[in-house]
Amino acid sequence: MDDFKISIAMTTFNGARFLEDQLLSLASQTRLPDEVVICDDVSTDDTENIVAQFSQSSPLTINFSKNSERLGVSRNFQKAINKCSGDLILLSDQDDFWFSHKVSTIERLFIENPTVMVSLNDQEIAEEDLRPTGITTFGNSRGLGLGIIYSYGCCTAIRRCFLDFVLPFPPEPIAFDGWIHRVASALGVQSVIEDSLQFFRRHEFNNSASVVSQPKQTDLFTSFVEYRYANPVASWLNEINASVELVHRLHKHSDLVKKMGLYSRSMSQCDYERRRIKALYERLCISKVSRVLRSILILNFYIKGKYEFFHGWKSAVKDLIR
Repeated sequence: MDDFKISIAMTTFNGARFLEDQLLSLASQTRLPDEVVICDDVSTDDTENIVAQFSQSSPLTINFSKNSERLGVSRNFQKAINKCSGDLILLSDQDDFWFSHKVSTIERLFIENPTVMVSLNDQEIAEEDLRPTGITTFGNSRGLGLGIIYSYGCCTAIRRCFLDFVLPFPPEPIAFDGWIHRVASALGVQSVIEDSLQFFRRHEFNNSASVVSQPKQTDLFTSFVEYRYANPVASWLNEINASVELVHRLHKHSDLVKKMGLYSRSMSQCDYERRRIKALYERLCISKVSRVLRSILILNFYIKGKYEFFHGWKSAVKDLIR
């Protein structure tokens, strides 16, 4: 498909320190993107000058704009995506480093699989100087016994026709990248690429502080140590809001869902989300009672199979020891 156009949506904010490395990695792709759209969120460092100087000698077509006021991560990515004109949009952070075959690998996936709307690739965690650690975010997530649940924007590609489902992004604290993959997974149109297609650079200013993104191997013990005393209430309320929004979007775009042949899947997912919302509210109530009564309620909750909405026995154990 010679007319398959690829855009990269990048957001920047005071990332001059690592920005040129990432731009060089984009310019070194075996399949160059057709455009790179960069939205800067009122940086006060040398970001704008770095982009301007790089553009003069780069093979990339770069569209740079600077916001008049701070938008924050989600709204800035939304702005960058809306400025893209490609059939396929790859999201990019300012401080990573893409392997030269990333764009071509993702393009091939979408061309060969026209029903895929969103992709998620693995990434190798690297030190600040890009020294590889041999550890990946997928590997860490699986080590925690969570499967692949951590969705990074910088590992995401979206087909243009799917933007109606995910835009506008829900307000924070719902994460825009998790939202994209939640919608795609709900409709069964997400594809997971097991290969690492980039370095995920770790440094002191990273937005993500998750244990999954740390340059060390994880396991179930790590998970319990990290999260056993964490207050889950805010997270559960956030999940409820995301589920409510997902049901709303699927109903709102029911005509488009029908055209895609996904109506039955969509209605089943809506039913699942409603039942999960009820389970989350019940779990919230359980968390507020005394430990003795909580143990009885948790056992009952488990026997009724409601922990299957979460991570099974692992979630039950966490509820017991919090």
